[in-house]
Amino acid sequence: MAGTLATDAAPGEIAWRGSQEALARILGLSRVTVNRTLRRLTDSSAIAITRSGVAIRDPRALHEIAARGATAHDA
Repeated sequence: MAGTLATDAAPGEIAWRGSQEALARILGLSRVTVNRTLRRLTDSSAIAITRSGVAIRDPRALHEIAARGATAHDA
């Protein structure tokens, strides 16, 4: 999931504006898995959940997490 969000976005740019349920459908994951992963990515300061959607806070960290093949369990 980190790879899906790890675009060439600048810090503060919104990477996803839809619901967690819609993101889960697109990725073929459960909403619970998406929620847990977003929470872990938020805790790592790679993203922030805002009113507008999922905002990129640290693109480099997000790319590193994606490169490691991070899952909901190790994001």
